[in-house]
Amino acid sequence: MSGQVLIDGKPLKGGNVTFVPTAPGTRNAFATIDETGNYGPVEVSGGEVMISVDNRSLAPRQRGGGGGPTLPRNASPELRAKMAASHNAPPPSPPNPNYTAIPERYYLVETSDLTFTVQPGDQKHNIELKSK
Repeated sequence: MSGQVLIDGKPLKGGNVTFVPTAPGTRNAFATIDETGNYGPVEVSGGEVMISVDNRSLAPRQRGGGGGPTLPRNASPELRAKMAASHNAPPPSPPNPNYTAIPERYYLVETSDLTFTVQPGDQKHNIELKSK
């Protein structure tokens, strides 16, 4: 199976897709989403599957909590780096141009409401996510 993951009609530029068959005794399948939103090919057991999508690995790294001073939102990168170094914490990572926030419900098959019936042979299935 292969396809494309879309968020509000636009390709999701990275992350992972998990397929969890509902039939007992079958294995989960995993696929990586590329920068154009495509995933697969991946071998998925036939029958009904629940699907989750997770791209949190692309999210910018937050600064570790540590009780340091809070900087104003418009603080310069130089000041942020200096304050981070003085508190032995790495500065937050810069925004990843491939990261698009998706609703948390898509992270788990139990809450995503994404399902598909897999048929034998090659199949294409686009996964449509909604931001709201």
